[in-house]
Amino acid sequence: MSENEKYERHHRHRSVFFPVLLIIIGAFFLLSNLNMISGSAWTLVVRFWPILFLLGAIDDLLNYKWVGAVFNIGIGGVLLLANLGYFPWTAWEMIFRLWPIFLIALGLDIVFRGESIVGSLIGVSISVVVVGALVWFALQGPLVGNEQALDISHAPDSAELVEMRIQPAVAELQIDSEPNQEQVLTGVVKLAEQETLTDDYFVSNKTGHLNLSSQGTVILPSKTKKDGFLWDLSLNDEIPLKLEIEQGVGQQVLDLQDVNLQSLISNLGVGQLTITLPDQGEFEGDLECSIGEMVIRVPENMAVKFVLDTAITSVDFPSGFYREGDVIYSDQNKAESDLNTVFVEVAIGSLRIETVR
Repeated sequence: MSENEKYERHHRHRSVFFPVLLIIIGAFFLLSNLNMISGSAWTLVVRFWPILFLLGAIDDLLNYKWVGAVFNIGIGGVLLLANLGYFPWTAWEMIFRLWPIFLIALGLDIVFRGESIVGSLIGVSISVVVVGALVWFALQGPLVGNEQALDISHAPDSAELVEMRIQPAVAELQIDSEPNQEQVLTGVVKLAEQETLTDDYFVSNKTGHLNLSSQGTVILPSKTKKDGFLWDLSLNDEIPLKLEIEQGVGQQVLDLQDVNLQSLISNLGVGQLTITLPDQGEFEGDLECSIGEMVIRVPENMAVKFVLDTAITSVDFPSGFYREGDVIYSDQNKAESDLNTVFVEVAIGSLRIETVR
């Protein structure tokens, strides 16, 4: 065996990624089972999963893959800080918007793999610039389009029931109710310059049908509009309402505590959904947030059950509630027929249920 072969064999390192990963996961679950850390192990996994990139960086350093190490440290650090609340977006929102950076990282790693010291330094320098640009974009959000504001107002026109469909593409959607409001819906919708708004309302057989949706290109918002352009809407609190919301990316804050709600469907692709449920009447709900965070606020003494459909999701609920399989009950003494039913789907992220007065 030649001296070069001996040297290469001596310096060839085995991957430590999976052994260290198993150790960390095992430690998380062990400490959680022993009640030595707050929150469930799954909650920690959902929050700290970007550590996988840091483990990859250690593996790259041991194998002299300098470009990959810089990228993994930078991207892993940024995503971890995002999950801890230091950036305007969560880690999943950043991935949804900035995923092409991973293609850049892979390409640079392939180009500069096995290069000389000079080549490696060039690759590392480019990696530092790209990671720095990622951090700057996360903090400053330079890509922002001009906005346009549109006033929304619709009278009931003898409607005794209103079916409402709201479809923003990328938005910060805020919905509440106003006492003694004569209009079915009032508010202001802000759109990107390239967006158009469909705003239709008609009454048929004493049922009002309202469609409020946006179409067109949305340029990513800045830090001041990190969740999208604002849709600030107020509902009538007396007319029975069936509400359906379809949204791609952003935030939903739905305060429906005083709304005469009969049914609710709300689907959010990526982002945060916070909803306060009605404190009176019977209704059925279907809530979905594919990737992100969902917070459900339940009025005190409300009888409700949540039917869960989750995958990589941390679930927290207050004392007094109890869980049986995939169903969470607010009151175990109530009969099934007396409970409002809310179907909840969160594929990746977190679900938190809390009570409000």
